[in-house]
Amino acid sequence: MEENKKNRDELEIDLGRMLRALLSRAWMIAIVSVLCAVLTVIGTILFVTPKYESAAMFYVNNNNLSFGDTSVSIDSGDLSTSRNLVDSYIVILNTRETLVDAIDYEGESRTYKQLKEMISSGAVNETEIFRVTVTSEDPQEAERLANAIAYILPKRIGTIIDGTSAKVVDSAIVPSKPSSPSYTKNTLIGFLLGFILSVGAIVLNEIFDITIRTEEDVTQTCKHPILAAVPDMTAASKGSSYYGYGSKRSKKGKYAPATQQSKRAVIGPNISFAASEAYKLLRTKLQFSFADENDCHVIGLSSALSGEGKSLTAVNLAYTLSQLNKKVLLVDCDMYNPSVARALGLENVKTLQDYQDGEATQTEIIVKSGIRHMYV
Repeated sequence: MEENKKNRDELEIDLGRMLRALLSRAWMIAIVSVLCAVLTVIGTILFVTPKYESAAMFYVNNNNLSFGDTSVSIDSGDLSTSRNLVDSYIVILNTRETLVDAIDYEGESRTYKQLKEMISSGAVNETEIFRVTVTSEDPQEAERLANAIAYILPKRIGTIIDGTSAKVVDSAIVPSKPSSPSYTKNTLIGFLLGFILSVGAIVLNEIFDITIRTEEDVTQTCKHPILAAVPDMTAASKGSSYYGYGSKRSKKGKYAPATQQSKRAVIGPNISFAASEAYKLLRTKLQFSFADENDCHVIGLSSALSGEGKSLTAVNLAYTLSQLNKKVLLVDCDMYNPSVARALGLENVKTLQDYQDGEATQTEIIVKSGIRHMYV
């Protein structure tokens, strides 16, 4: 019992089935991915405000450092010390007094905390040159604040650390195009997000789909034996289908009788050889199962949902049994959507519902099917 419970709790993933499902729905994955990319671009244009960057670059120069009463002489060729000073300069840059002086110099109405959030800085390729970048929604404002810092910062550094200086290498200019958002990047992100979501939805649908499609699904789901497996009979006949046996739905929603050519593809003597042999195998196994019975044999076919092939199987099984020169009566018990008469091309026939309602006799509802020894 514990072993059976363990087997039920196990989730088996068929990678081949997953791949086939993804390939069959490749069109849907492409549509969802492109749609997400388009929506991302539209959202970026409508809701994301463009921002501009303007930067100034400084060179760290050191000959003699003095920290309080302690003086240290440094050779001008010691570039590593200059690189280490970059971190100190960045700290001085982000102090309140430096930022307030830059705001006062430019005449802006921002607080120093707001300006601090707009600034980013760092060394350029691990050299003694560092860059200060100001980001703003206004390109002119970004340029003004960056140049204000370029004016204030060297003076502040000179008053704090003796023997060093920061010289402006490149002043800030008004940016000609926004630095963000990147439409190309956002488009790729949207496309990738749509791809992941669509693939994930298909995979989850396949994992939790309990629909039985193959013989392996049957054997894994229950212990009942498989009598026969009928191949797809519609593949060789375009336009035919299991539901309606190739008939076409009219504008009123009813099915017109199937043409003779479409009926031959799925029922009667003109089905494919593989399907014919499968039904003969089913007939043989049913005969063995009835070997010990002397009464009239009744075979019932049912399914959980409509369109799963019970009428198709019933018609072909009845035809196969009639080939044994025994009388076979095929009873259509579908009260809501009887389809056997339509499949066999029979018109204006009385149904089982008519018999139950007292509108037809037993003799009237049993008619010849057009196939020897087979009645409907």
